[in-house]
Amino acid sequence: MTTQYHHLADIKDVPILTATIEYDCTYFITGNMKDFMTDQIAKEHQITIVSPADFLKYFEVI
Repeated sequence: MTTQYHHLADIKDVPILTATIEYDCTYFITGNMKDFMTDQIAKEHQITIVSPADFLKYFEVI
């Protein structure tokens, strides 16, 4: 799994993304949206990738 996303700009993001996928998370919250090819990853793994602000807005926290 980890090698599948080796192309990400920041290699430190790979373990976090891998854990998100492995644990079947619904949301992946990141301040670095541009590095995550959001459409491809979201479709492949049925994950909603959002910024922290958008996540909080979605749940009407802010």
